[in-house]
Amino acid sequence: MVRVLTLPPAGTFQTCINRFEVHAHSENLTIIDDYAHHPAEITATLNALKDHYNTDLTPNPSPIERGTRMKLVLVFQPHLQSRTHAFYDDFIKALSIADTIYVLPIYHARAEPDHGMSNIKMVASIIELAKRENKYKEAYTLDFNNARNELSKYDKNHIIITMGAGKNNIIADQLVAENL
Repeated sequence: MVRVLTLPPAGTFQTCINRFEVHAHSENLTIIDDYAHHPAEITATLNALKDHYNTDLTPNPSPIERGTRMKLVLVFQPHLQSRTHAFYDDFIKALSIADTIYVLPIYHARAEPDHGMSNIKMVASIIELAKRENKYKEAYTLDFNNARNELSKYDKNHIIITMGAGKNNIIADQLVAENL
């Protein structure tokens, strides 16, 4: 199946580079990239998406709701072990706003001590938080090699947002270039 994704009409929404950049938009799929890499930024951006696109981020929506609202798929790359460690609980809460969460390996911009942080640990914490709150949440680890194949299943009523200060913006570019 070939889908044509288009950019939103010129002048409809201006952003600064790397902040809430809409890479493509169609009736059923929107691809966005955002530089947010702090829990407060992540929370603000995901809540803005939720409000703007009328997404249903509640657990187990009815079939009628599921067919009429966009689902939010987040692809997040943590930036630095030290930041991930310092704000760990806030990251888990912020990322859990999305319906489906993919966490890439931590981006290391410089040498720093190992704080025992990993995308595997983050995914386990997201799932544990969802269980404690009696919510259903999909969370997975992801690497750059399988990102396109994994994300290709989202083709109807989805918003895919890549987020973080690492190299994850490449995924948004690839999805658009390959007409995901």
